[in-house]
Amino acid sequence: MKKYELLKDDTVTLPSGKVLYRIRSLVELDPFLLPGDLGGYIESTKNLDQNGVAWVHGNARVYDNAIVRGNAHIFENAEVYGNAKVYGNALVRGNAKVYGNGYAAGLMSSIMPECMTGPRCTAMPLYVTMLKYMAVPVYAAMPR
Repeated sequence: MKKYELLKDDTVTLPSGKVLYRIRSLVELDPFLLPGDLGGYIESTKNLDQNGVAWVHGNARVYDNAIVRGNAHIFENAEVYGNAKVYGNALVRGNAKVYGNGYAAGLMSSIMPECMTGPRCTAMPLYVTMLKYMAVPVYAAMPR
């Protein structure tokens, strides 16, 4: 069963000429994401897994060979591109970028705008939060 569709009439064109399509939920993924809710932008269905509750929110963008899967969420103006992978319970938000062969994964990783993932960043525990009714550590990529 498909969990989202691409909206061919709501697009963003990148400077490279790539066209990204806004997504719309077809099913209830959690109490805060209902059928008909709009998401962010992806280049193709290869960028966002149709399984799990992974989602791209707001103006966030996922393109190239990047993939978001599992319970991962991309928020605000964040970008995931290149061969990057975001999975598990990872959160990418703000103006953060996950790119190249970078990844965000684990119980819960939170990549914040202060750092773009890559060889100069590492995940550091920051605090504990509630996710799906259980407390889990939150990690943020920090400069090395």
